Amino acid sequence: MLPIETPRLLIRPLKAEDAPVLAALWADPRVTRFMGGPRIASEIQAGLEEDARLENPPALDLWPVVEAASGAVIGHCGLIEKQIDGQDEVELVYVFAASVWGKGYASEAAAALREAAFHRFGLRRLVSLIEPENAASARVAVKTGLRKDRPVLRPGGRWMDLYAMEKTDQGSMGFTRAICRLPGPDFAQGLTAANLGAPDYDRLLRQHASYLDALREAGLAVQLLDPLPGFPDAYFTEDVAVITPEIAVITRPGAPSRRGEAAHIEAALAGLRPLGRIQAPGTLEGGDVLVVDRRVFIGLSSRTNPAGAGQLAALLEPFGYACSAVPVSRGLHLKTSVTAAGEDTLLLTAELEGCPEFHPFRRLVVPPEEAPAANCLFLNGRLLVASGFPRTRDLLGQLGLPLVELDNSETRKMDGGLTCESLRL
Repeated sequence: MLPIETPRLLIRPLKAEDAPVLAALWADPRVTRFMGGPRIASEIQAGLEEDARLENPPALDLWPVVEAASGAVIGHCGLIEKQIDGQDEVELVYVFAASVWGKGYASEAAAALREAAFHRFGLRRLVSLIEPENAASARVAVKTGLRKDRPVLRPGGRWMDLYAMEKTDQGSMGFTRAICRLPGPDFAQGLTAANLGAPDYDRLLRQHASYLDALREAGLAVQLLDPLPGFPDAYFTEDVAVITPEIAVITRPGAPSRRGEAAHIEAALAGLRPLGRIQAPGTLEGGDVLVVDRRVFIGLSSRTNPAGAGQLAALLEPFGYACSAVPVSRGLHLKTSVTAAGEDTLLLTAELEGCPEFHPFRRLVVPPEEAPAANCLFLNGRLLVASGFPRTRDLLGQLGLPLVELDNSETRKMDGGLTCESLRL
């Protein structure tokens, strides 16, 4: 199951020569301030040297973390079996030397351990016990996808906060929140090449309300932003940010008329995630970004250029994401023609079926006459699909997932789809 590698770190089995370094780590009062105080270095070293001699070490344990650039052991991280309030749990632990604090190593290691826990070790749940005053450790837990659950009383009379996350059918974590924006009365002035007729504002509002209801029924709390005058496309909130459990990336839309939206969505995301930004000359729109577990496909389109795709990859890869660029030859965005229809299933058009980047996944190809149906929204174990496409509905029926059909005729007139109208967290 080891090693676990990230762009900057290596998590590997314990060696005898690691013992003095790790013992010094656990004896440092700065490091152990929120972990019961410093340990006795000689006792820790002796225990680690004994552990290093084990022929069959436990599958779940604490392991040394090596900085790839220097080769130095800089931390002690891992997955530890623990009983909490009478329940068997597995705790995600991340401890780093004070000399490397502030470099993002804890978040990078925690994200990699989370994925190993769910996909290598077959775990369904992770927890972390964190002192209420340990804000830095709590931030790492939240970035990794854990959420504060409850206070627990530990042996010795210490109260600690329990953070927890579970692997759902959606992947490593389910969505709990959506950020949407109410379409403004000027929405018909937005950009479109659809040629599907004039859109109707009242009908759009009814369809948008049904969309919000579907998000709520899927268990998401909906934050509904006011219309943004002067930005008729602003209700397509997905295009101006890319969100993962670890980071929110504010995009730089390829359409110049939409670039002013970024500052407004940044205000809505403040405090929810650490922020990254796409900078000129890069352009990127969220409709060109398909995230499937730890794979990220970035469409190169009229709205997203190679510089923007490269910047996004640089922001995501430290968290363990593998990013691939995919040329977009038809449609406005990549997700016009391909979306996730399950944890390992893609719904796509015939033009993209042969794309080698998608070959590791199960692929369902929509009938040519129902190409707009390729944009669906896989959400907490259910599929939101566009109504009016019976052959695609039958195709998706084989997945055994609940299907929620939504009329989105008016957003399609504006080159939009079901994924476009929300940011999911």
